[in-house]
Amino acid sequence: LNGDWCRLLCEGWQRPRFWIPYVSTDGRTAGNTYQVTLAYLGQMRGVANMLAARALLGARSGDFAGFARDVLTMQRMAVRISSDGRVISHLVGVSIEALAGRTIGVAMASGRFSAGQCARLGNDMDALNALPPVREAVDVAMRWSALGTAATLAVGEAKLLRQDEQAALGAAAAKAWNEACARLDYK
Repeated sequence: LNGDWCRLLCEGWQRPRFWIPYVSTDGRTAGNTYQVTLAYLGQMRGVANMLAARALLGARSGDFAGFARDVLTMQRMAVRISSDGRVISHLVGVSIEALAGRTIGVAMASGRFSAGQCARLGNDMDALNALPPVREAVDVAMRWSALGTAATLAVGEAKLLRQDEQAALGAAAAKAWNEACARLDYK
């Protein structure tokens, strides 16, 4: 649980921005944003779980600096992931934030840290950005979806939906899409 990669991980999450490219299942970054693979979210949860375990090991050994570094990194992860414009990403960010809170609670309840250390961690947590409200994720997702649809239509890559695609999208939305494609003479 220690090593250069962990140090780099913690340093990387101190950066002000987070970005992972959305690559659709057909290997392009343009087009339907609903065809984007989100495997990284599971990997980020795994990283958060590793940081929680390492933080608690540090707390048990009395390493306050290491404990604080790891829970602050978890909080930064939660905020950055929640800000990527997808509701599911927001929910993963919320779960990472909750894990950080539980980790802090377990460590503080153990009585291994002084009141001053606890206060310092509280101040450090207060200095971090809060998770954005879920309405921001919904707003961004709707804007990107509309932009992706406009780009697909503009470059002539629209196509009529197959039966399985219609079921996944919903009858009313699929009908509207197919009617728009027919009017634009897309097959």
